[in-house]
Amino acid sequence: MINIAFSCITAFIITFLAIPSIIKVAVIKNLFDEPGGRKAHKSSIPTLGGLAIFAGVVFAFTFWSAGFNLQDTQYIIAAMTIIFFIGIKDDIVELPAIKKLYGQLIAAIIIVLFANIRITGLYGIFGIDQVPYWFSILFSIFTIILIINAFNLIDGVDGLAAGIGAIAAFTYGIYFYNYNEIALCILSFTLFSSLLAFLVYNFAPANIFMGDTGSLLIGLILSILTIKFIEMSFAPHPADFPFQASPAMAIAILVLPLFDLLRVFCGTYSQQTFTLPCRQIAHAPPVARYGTEPQRSFHDTLFGKHWIYSHCIGTAFHWCAQTFICHQHISLAAEFGAILSEISGRKRQGCSETGPLISLKFPDIASLT
Repeated sequence: MINIAFSCITAFIITFLAIPSIIKVAVIKNLFDEPGGRKAHKSSIPTLGGLAIFAGVVFAFTFWSAGFNLQDTQYIIAAMTIIFFIGIKDDIVELPAIKKLYGQLIAAIIIVLFANIRITGLYGIFGIDQVPYWFSILFSIFTIILIINAFNLIDGVDGLAAGIGAIAAFTYGIYFYNYNEIALCILSFTLFSSLLAFLVYNFAPANIFMGDTGSLLIGLILSILTIKFIEMSFAPHPADFPFQASPAMAIAILVLPLFDLLRVFCGTYSQQTFTLPCRQIAHAPPVARYGTEPQRSFHDTLFGKHWIYSHCIGTAFHWCAQTFICHQHISLAAEFGAILSEISGRKRQGCSETGPLISLKFPDIASLT
């Protein structure tokens, strides 16, 4: 517990203190994200905020996880380093999408083949439990690349990618702590703390953007934690923590970036979606999608117009509560999500798009089994 607490403090301090220096260097070297087009910000904003997140996570994780049983540490750090250099080069000199994909593929291969972090079964989904080794490799690599790009696409609103990443990392951290996976718990909470420190500078009006360096790194770490989270279904369950539906909960935790990625590639909103650059697709236009004030986008995205996010986040919070109150009902979680949506709707009355708030009641799982 002491190592977890100190890893959080270390990651927060490193990230928090590094960002002002990065902003100063960005100003000197003219490393800005310029306004224009469909971008919400009105002035030049420094990028490279992901550099501080990388420094905080890597130092705190490697320093405070020493002595705990995680044989994959060197491969995780290697994959993170590859993603870091791809992201930072793309932030300074824009990389073609295919080269970014190659780098993501190499990082995914390191995680899957060398670290052996992979999905070994579908846990009853479509009636399938175990899967062949070759399918496990391909599906795991696809999952990692999918989550990485989901966070890369969603990084277009102040505080959004960092906020969603912090929520997911905190949820995974609670899970791994209850299963006594201390090294993974430390990785989760170091990411959570670094993102909290970054959010101090990233909430609207943002002083710095994380850039691809940060969004790709968040996606990689959360993809690793997601696979570990799903695979822990085979581990012995603590008596006070009986939750077993890890694949469904993993989707619920990451529903916002995954849903946004799906919407992008399916062209749900309009046929013109695909004519825009990918970083603008997921948030075009922020004012039209989330109201008249772009700085409210993070709040409204989580708890506002899109009620599905509120319900799934409510489910995740309810799942955390199962650490202390053990029962298998998720209907309360759905109601909590509806309450969040209702509160948000009242706060958004000054926006141009309020619309009717929708509340769905999920069936009681206990009554179906």
